[in-house]
Amino acid sequence: MTVTRALLVLLAVAALAPIEATPADAQTATCWPWCRERSGGGTNCGFVSREQCMLTAYGADICRPNGACQPQSGGQGGRRR
Repeated sequence: MTVTRALLVLLAVAALAPIEATPADAQTATCWPWCRERSGGGTNCGFVSREQCMLTAYGADICRPNGACQPQSGGQGGRRR
């Protein structure tokens, strides 16, 4: 019976280990430097470059630098043409 309990304790500790690693992962999250503001509302800040953002923009969408981090490439935000 004690071997079974020891195994259960080890399994419980192993199952909880990934849960405690989550806050550390959140602290080291990548900051994407470009955002697309949708003309109908909503923002997507998941772009590495202005060019990448512009490829997904349509209509009156605007690509702008993410205020939470510095852009990696030069250029100003603007409307897609």
